[in-house]
Amino acid sequence: MASRAFHVELRVSNVDDPERLAALKEAVQEAGQQLYAAAILICGEGVEPEIVLYGEDFANGQVAIEMKEPD
Repeated sequence: MASRAFHVELRVSNVDDPERLAALKEAVQEAGQQLYAAAILICGEGVEPEIVLYGEDFANGQVAIEMKEPD
């Protein structure tokens, strides 16, 4: 079985405000959930997709963003 990696990158500026940063992190979490669900539907239930979410900037480097638990 072939393994594939797909990358989605979002670059934004003007997120110095904590509320904007929190809103963007939530949007990334939601996108991760959607990708995860789509991957399971497409690839089948026997495949556990790996979704890696993180933010990155020069000051902090990479900072992991945890996946949200399903509602």
